[in-house]
Amino acid sequence: MAVLITNRPNHVIVSAPGPQGPAGSGSGSGTVTSVLATSPIVSDGDTSTPMLTHAATALAEGTYTYPERITTDATGHITAVVLGSAPTTGTVTAITTGTGLTGGTINTSGTVSHQAQPSTGTGPAFVKSVEIDALGHVSTVVGESTAGAYRTATGTDDASNLTTGTIPDARLSIASAYTGQIETAAVKTYTIDPSAVHARTVTAFYARSGFGSCTAVLKNEAATVGTVTVTTTSGLAPSIAAASLLVNGLLSIQITTNSAATDVIFSVEYTQ
Repeated sequence: MAVLITNRPNHVIVSAPGPQGPAGSGSGSGTVTSVLATSPIVSDGDTSTPMLTHAATALAEGTYTYPERITTDATGHITAVVLGSAPTTGTVTAITTGTGLTGGTINTSGTVSHQAQPSTGTGPAFVKSVEIDALGHVSTVVGESTAGAYRTATGTDDASNLTTGTIPDARLSIASAYTGQIETAAVKTYTIDPSAVHARTVTAFYARSGFGSCTAVLKNEAATVGTVTVTTTSGLAPSIAAASLLVNGLLSIQITTNSAATDVIFSVEYTQ
């Protein structure tokens, strides 16, 4: 029986003729005629007594210390080694702390801690602004303790910012005026407002006649606010006093002297 040995690419490695005829009890014998080898196995090519050897790799035999990268071929042999450097060793003599940390410099033993934040506690209930330092800490919080104070501070309760709701009288600031005309002036008191519905402040008193002259005195209850000597060219009262007209206060004009004054027009300006 012939013996045929092949490798994986089906190359014949050993081919030997066996004895003719039926197999006997003895072993066969033959002659090697050729041997093929696949890398990394190498044949010396001898046709009678070939020698098979393992091919040397490109990497020299030896010990490689601190390898960083190893390359292998298809058969699992190491073909290349990239070496690194030995790890450094030494002794720490001091630890310092940078921005945001406390506890340094440490020469023997100690504790490094996170720097305390500048602002602590709950802060105001209604916050207007927050300042943050370079480490991300809240350093300053500015605000108010009540909603009303917050709205006042931020201007959200200004009339121009309101669309619904009621503004208290104390927060209103309205400029307006009482105006009128006395066709034929008489020495008497003319009532301008018998009972003011809001507290008001008189800011100016003006009077002028179409003909003749008189004296017009503006009264806040019994107190004199301003006086105008009324003529055809007169104008504002030179000064204003007792200007605060209270709620339900009486505002009037008294004519104290009269020289045929007619068409006396007047204006009492105020804010509330």
